[in-house]
Amino acid sequence: MAHMNPLRGAATLFFTLTTIQGISNAQSFDDTIVGCSVVGCPASETNSTANDCRVVDKNFTVIGMSRIPVNASSELSGLTWVQGVTAEDSEDERLFEKTFYLGTPSDLDIGDVGACALFFTKTNSVAFNGTNDAESQGTCQEAMTESCVSALTARAKDINYDELTIDEACSKLKGEFEDNLDSACKPFAGSNSWSGLSVKALSGSSENPITTKKNGSSNCWPILPKSDNLSIVASFETNGNTTAESTNQNFFEITPILTVFFPRNGTLISKVDSQMSCMKSLGESVESEKTKDEGGEDAEQDGGEGGAMAIGADVGIMLGAGLLGLLFLL
Repeated sequence: MAHMNPLRGAATLFFTLTTIQGISNAQSFDDTIVGCSVVGCPASETNSTANDCRVVDKNFTVIGMSRIPVNASSELSGLTWVQGVTAEDSEDERLFEKTFYLGTPSDLDIGDVGACALFFTKTNSVAFNGTNDAESQGTCQEAMTESCVSALTARAKDINYDELTIDEACSKLKGEFEDNLDSACKPFAGSNSWSGLSVKALSGSSENPITTKKNGSSNCWPILPKSDNLSIVASFETNGNTTAESTNQNFFEITPILTVFFPRNGTLISKVDSQMSCMKSLGESVESEKTKDEGGEDAEQDGGEGGAMAIGADVGIMLGAGLLGLLFLL
């Protein structure tokens, strides 16, 4: 009977573990938008399946996190939009506040880059698969069509930002879209022009990362990796009521964001870049996803097919077999 070299067996097991770890990491970000179950929001003290993500003075019930879709080889790769929504009741009214943060890798300094964010706060029929609910997510191309997204990003790139301050450039960006509506985007504006446009500078003196001192009261850092910085960019309030319809709309509606980068004094980028993100929150929590996974595991044990749980079962079998084999060889 031939015996495997123990070192070869160990190497095989190490390769298996490394491959499995790589698969796990890659699957974590298969979705364009992720929520509390991925970033790890604390549970509410009164309801374990609800979230209580407190960032400085904001207590978020739902959040959404999405990478800005720049090219993977870009120096700007890793920039992230994070959105959180709060709700405050008074009699029959409910005030919703949607807050947006820019997440930046700890080793990325965008101080020498011009950067603006144009928020489309009033849109029409912008939805994933025709509906916006607690679980829907996707790309702007899916929510607003590829032709509209291409028109928006192209218009932003065609603006001349030379010799403008960041504030002047952002104001010019907003004015360009207030004065022009591309035909491909007309269904999503709901009229002959965009309304509810808001522009914010992202770089220069506008950079405002949350400091350790400010973060002292927080119990949540809704971004991955946790070493990334978060800077508050904008907040928008809307009035609603306590009905399920109003709550669902304000928690889970999409806010398109056009993020524009342009060269300034530094060498980080050499040309204008613009990207669309369709931000929304997800209704998941760590506990609710755990319960869902446990249900999937039960179904898998009963003979059903389940992607994530099937992978989990296979991993357990592979690890068990690999460890037993290695012990036998040693």
